[in-house]
Amino acid sequence: MTAREFASHALAQAVRERYLASLACIDDRAADRPFRSRAAVRNMKDEQVAKVSPGEFARQVRAETAKVVWPTRKETVTTAIMVAIMTAVLALFFFGVDSAFSALVQALLGLLN
Repeated sequence: MTAREFASHALAQAVRERYLASLACIDDRAADRPFRSRAAVRNMKDEQVAKVSPGEFARQVRAETAKVVWPTRKETVTTAIMVAIMTAVLALFFFGVDSAFSALVQALLGLLN
């Protein structure tokens, strides 16, 4: 490779890396933060988040928690039973599939002997 070819190759490589960096493909700083448009960043600067004391924060959390519609005991028990049943059914299904594949592999390996 001549000096001219080397310089041309190095220049092409630098241009390629700069282009990829502009697309944030290899920009390490861009990988650490979510993508936001410039308009979104501008709007974020305009909006100031209200600072509240820990006591006020706890009151707000309590107020929001009071708005939650909690399930009844019957709904909770019914859901737990359904989860247990589905877990058992899926465990049996996967046990059967695994056993079938195991038998198939054992039969195929038996053909080699």
